[in-house]
Amino acid sequence: MKIRLLLLLSLLIASITVNAQQPGIVVNNSGDTLKCEMKFPFIGANKYKTAQMEDFKKLNVKEISYYRTDDLKHVYKAARLPNSKKTAFLQVVEEGRINLYTHTVTYSGYMGASYSTTTWYISKNNGELQELKTSALFSFKSKKDRKNNFSDMLADNPEALKLYQDEDNFSFKTLRNTVHFYNTGKPVEENKVAG
Repeated sequence: MKIRLLLLLSLLIASITVNAQQPGIVVNNSGDTLKCEMKFPFIGANKYKTAQMEDFKKLNVKEISYYRTDDLKHVYKAARLPNSKKTAFLQVVEEGRINLYTHTVTYSGYMGASYSTTTWYISKNNGELQELKTSALFSFKSKKDRKNNFSDMLADNPEALKLYQDEDNFSFKTLRNTVHFYNTGKPVEENKVAG
């Protein structure tokens, strides 16, 4: 019994600490693009290491403005959150004239419990970041205001606006499909839809 428990515990610890390195790039705040290896651990901060570095270093918004893996499974951009002085790495979901981002924050609670909130942000022509949708209980803007703002962003592309209005749905899948269609003129491939 003790051996099984010890073996199970060892496997659990190994699975948490094992994280493969992936090739990618980071863009520093000076605009330099650096090839690197990246780590995305189960627990802890994402890290990178260039050929000139001895050890992996935590990705920090004070130094890095953008990073991604070569396979594009991890794409993040540093941005200042609306109604906040905080800058954070946001996961890039769609890039184009309209950019769609997601940001998940996990909070520790009472007795070791935790919960997460996910907020989706949008910007047009690399303009100001605006909250589009959130899983949090409260938002700075009403759902009606956020829906109207999204429609306003789509107004210069009647086909994308019609697609959104015909769907009559404010789900993440609908929002992502609409932004992707706005940017490319094509629907999202089903195997690439996240969330």
